[in-house]
Amino acid sequence: MYGVDDFVRAADTELRQYDAHAQRFDSLRASNAEKQAGLRQRLIDAQAQLADASLPDGPTAESVQRLADQLGAPALVWGFQEVQARGQKIAERLAQLTANPQFAERDIKLLRLETELREVEPLYNEAKSERTRLQSQPGVLELIRREWGTPRYPHRGIFRFLKSEFLRDWKNADAAVAALKARDFAEIAQRHADRVEQESVLGERVLRLKNEQEAIQALVWEHEKLTAEQADLPRQTRARLGEDLAAYATVRGTDKLPDPEAAKRATLALDGITHQISYLEQTQSKIDDDLTGLLERAAKLRDEKLRYETDRYRYRNKSFSQDQWDKRFGRTGRYQKLGDRYERVTEVVYVYDDYYRPSLLEEFLWWDVITDGRIDGNFIPEVAEYREVHPDYAYERPVYDSGSSDSSWDRDDS
Repeated sequence: MYGVDDFVRAADTELRQYDAHAQRFDSLRASNAEKQAGLRQRLIDAQAQLADASLPDGPTAESVQRLADQLGAPALVWGFQEVQARGQKIAERLAQLTANPQFAERDIKLLRLETELREVEPLYNEAKSERTRLQSQPGVLELIRREWGTPRYPHRGIFRFLKSEFLRDWKNADAAVAALKARDFAEIAQRHADRVEQESVLGERVLRLKNEQEAIQALVWEHEKLTAEQADLPRQTRARLGEDLAAYATVRGTDKLPDPEAAKRATLALDGITHQISYLEQTQSKIDDDLTGLLERAAKLRDEKLRYETDRYRYRNKSFSQDQWDKRFGRTGRYQKLGDRYERVTEVVYVYDDYYRPSLLEEFLWWDVITDGRIDGNFIPEVAEYREVHPDYAYERPVYDSGSSDSSWDRDDS
C-alpha cells in the first residue's frame, strides 16, 4: 500500500518525465514540419526537371503552345499563362514600390525616425514611470478625484472630523506628502496632472513614429519578398509546367512526350515525393494525437497531486493499492518508444531519394519502397488501407538489394 506522501513524490518524478517527453514531441513536430518544407522544395525541383525533359531549351509561349498542340493538352498553356500573369503583377507592384517616396527615401526616413524615437521615447518612459510612482501611493487617485485641499473637496466644516472617509483621506494625504517629499498635496496633484499630460502627448508621438517605421519596413519586406519571388519565377514556371505534364502523364502515360523515358523517371520521382510528404503529414497527425494524450495524462496527474498537497489533513489516511498505483505511475515509457519510432520514421522517409527503384517492381506500396519494407506503417491510414484492400500483397526487395539482416531499419510492429 502507498500513502499520499508516496504519491506526491512519485508524481513529481512522473511529471518531470511527462514534461521531458512533451518537449521531445514538440521538437519532433518542428523537425517534421521542416522536413515537409524541404520535400515541397524537392517536389518543385522534380516538377521543373520533368519540364526540362519535355522542353530542354526552356518554356516560352511558343514552345509551350507547340507542346500543348502536340499532346492535345491545352492545360499546359493555361498554367504557363497563369504564372506569367503572376509575374506581370509582381513587376507592376515592384514598379509602384520603387516610385513610392516612402520606399524610395526609406534609408533617410528610417534614420530620422530612429533618431527622433531615441529622443522622445526616454521622455515618454520617464513621464509614465513618474505617473505610475505617484499613483502607487495609497489613496492618491481618490484624493485627486475628490480634489483634496481645494474648496471643491466634498467634506467641509467641523463635522468632517466625524466622517471616516475624511479621516482616511487626511491620513493618506499626509503619508503621500511625506513619501513623495512634496510641500503639500496640491503639489502632488499638479505633478500628477503634468505627468498624465506629458505621457499622453509623448505617447501619441511615439506611437506615430513607430507606425511610420512599421509602414516603411512593411514596404521594404514586401519589396524583398516580391524580388525573391520574381527571381524564382523561371523555376516556378518550369515547376507549373512539370505539374501539368505529370497530371497529363497520369491519365495518358508518357509515350507521347518528347523524351518518354526521362518523363517516366521524372513522374516516378514526383509520385514518390508526393507520398513522402503525405506520409510525414500523416505522421504529424499521429504525433499531435499522442502529444495531446500525453498532456491530458500529465494534467490529470498534476491535478490529483495538487489536490492532495493542498489538503494533506483531509487525505492523511488515504492509501493506494498496487493496482491503483500502477494505473497512475510507470506509464511514461510508452512515449519514449513512440518518440523513438516517430524520430526514425520521419528521418527514413525524408532522406529517401531512390525514386527509380519502383520501376523494377510490378506492384508496390511507396511506404515499403521508401522504408525497404523494414518499418511497419500500419499507423499510416493510407498504408493500412492498402494492405486491407490487397491482402495478398507482399513486398519483395529488388534483386540488387543485399537485404542484410543487420540493417538499422528493423521492422517495428509496436
